[in-house]
Amino acid sequence: MELDINKESWVPTTLEQVAEWYQRDIPNKRQKEEGITSYVTANHIDTDAISLTRFNELADGQKGPTITKHFEAGDVLLSTRSVGLRKASQAHVSGVTGEKVLVLRPKRNSELLAELFPFILHSRRFWDFAQNTAAGSVNKFTSWNKIKNHEFLLPPKDQQTHLAELLWAAEAQLRNVLDVADRLRTLYAARREFLCFEGAIGSDSEWHSRLKRNVPIETKYSRLGEHLTDIRYGTSKKSNSDKRGTQCVGIPHVLNENLNSEGAAFVELTEKEQRLIQLRASDILIVRTNGNPSYTGRSALVPTDTDLVFASYLIRLRANEEKFDPEFLIRYLQTQTIRKYFRRHATSSAGNYNINTEDIKGVPVPEIDISTQTSIANDLSVLEGNRNSARIAATSSRQLLKSLINQIF
Repeated sequence: MELDINKESWVPTTLEQVAEWYQRDIPNKRQKEEGITSYVTANHIDTDAISLTRFNELADGQKGPTITKHFEAGDVLLSTRSVGLRKASQAHVSGVTGEKVLVLRPKRNSELLAELFPFILHSRRFWDFAQNTAAGSVNKFTSWNKIKNHEFLLPPKDQQTHLAELLWAAEAQLRNVLDVADRLRTLYAARREFLCFEGAIGSDSEWHSRLKRNVPIETKYSRLGEHLTDIRYGTSKKSNSDKRGTQCVGIPHVLNENLNSEGAAFVELTEKEQRLIQLRASDILIVRTNGNPSYTGRSALVPTDTDLVFASYLIRLRANEEKFDPEFLIRYLQTQTIRKYFRRHATSSAGNYNINTEDIKGVPVPEIDISTQTSIANDLSVLEGNRNSARIAATSSRQLLKSLINQIF
């Protein structure tokens, strides 16, 4: 969406001319008597989020001694650490925040309409300025004294009203789409759990000690390893930057139960090495090591035959397709129950969490007929399509809002 804007009457303005850093400290012992019930840390502020959607109640957890900086509904909370994460959200509640968050608001009687203020702090020009003036080499940090000098063109008040209405309408659309996407993601995960473990559970269920949950008493379980025709680690050979050899996928390419080889590095292999670890349709790749335990055990299905090979941080499975439909198996492996199984069996070393081939072989799998497996996979595929459509819509809505902001500021 391209805006037809004439900026001839717009006035060059610095952030300091129209906004201020609000500084009021409310010590912990006075917060209750002043009616403070909410607190926000930098972790509550989401990247590129205009509106603050997450905060904690003071009674929910331990609050540190630095959670004392007051903010009111309408203030914008800007995280001063890791500027590249672009965290600056408008609060819709009052509360307290910490030292690493700036509380910003328009000055009284300034030429800036308060409704437009949050969007100035989400323009590409503002974040580029904040990044370029920030201190530090890796996780750059900023301050009011640095960002207050950011300059932008300020529209006349009557134009500000119309622009604010447009931007808030786009922001509301984004929030609605994100809410739908989140609900569909939750629905899909719950439906997957139900179909894989609970669909046949009535009064006749029993506790499965390895799965740590109830399962239908009539369903028999065996070890996944009994139904694999191959399981192996990938190559540990170093990649090269001049595209010699074969593309090799790694951990970043295993996402959302799908394999995306975009940007995969290249490795040079012998013919025998290539043959052993070349991927083909219906292979399943599992992340075997990661610094984040919730990532260990993440998996993806290879959709078609390919020349791709895989790196040593991944393990490839090939199932006996007379016993297991790969479309069912990949969804089964991503259930909350099996992901918890992997976390329980992961070992920690040098800050990484690891599972091995024996852990994978030991996964309990239900012995149900292929037609039932395919039916479950088809049922979940419909929900996946809806979930993915919502995800695409959210991406489009986010891009539209960013485009509008950057055209204006």
